[in-house]
Amino acid sequence: MTSLDRAKRFMAAKATKLALTLLPLAALTVSLAPQARATTLTFFSGSCAVLTGTGTCNNQEASAVGGNSDANWIQVFGSVAPSQGGDVSIDENGSASGTLVQGDVIPVSWDFFVGGSGGTATATVGFAFSFQNNTQTQFSGIQVSPGSAAPFSLPITGIAFGSDVKGSGSILVSGGGSFNHYDISLDVNSADSQFSVSIPGGSTLDLNPATSTPEPASLALAGSGLLAALFLKRRKQT
Repeated sequence: MTSLDRAKRFMAAKATKLALTLLPLAALTVSLAPQARATTLTFFSGSCAVLTGTGTCNNQEASAVGGNSDANWIQVFGSVAPSQGGDVSIDENGSASGTLVQGDVIPVSWDFFVGGSGGTATATVGFAFSFQNNTQTQFSGIQVSPGSAAPFSLPITGIAFGSDVKGSGSILVSGGGSFNHYDISLDVNSADSQFSVSIPGGSTLDLNPATSTPEPASLALAGSGLLAALFLKRRKQT
């Protein structure tokens, strides 16, 4: 082996160690980077109540930035069963502060389990806003006036007991304005009262849930790792 070959091998080994050192540090830097706080519109965790039936209802801010990056992400979860008849109802209402403009979209989603056997149920998922002026909200071509009970109100029929109910949608703002209140609700009813509704943490009613699209920083990190691997492969071939 010539002195030139030994020098090339030495430099390749150093480059490998350097890449293996820098990549974990880059990943640590990304993970420690503070998450930006949405400032345009904020939903504040409010009061979550079981209106019909017995059980619990809770809420939390899942993230400071949701699917619409101008607002945060609120979740509702809990567990409830009928106390009389075959109806359960939960409702979360809280204050909001900030504005959205015409054309803004706020995603919503739901994931809950209807327990029991041998029966069927009907559910209604609702998301509502209140405004400080005469703007309107539109969902799927249906416009509602300020103060209306449910800008997003979706009935789900034929739910077999023992089923997980999942879905998603979005609220299109047809006129910009200032928000001061929001509401999230779930009603489930059946002719058979022997059922329960569970909305565990992680399977929730979500206002403005985040998407699974990779963040730019994550994409950049993945790209830098690929470039480093290609660089090392090329050095070994020379």
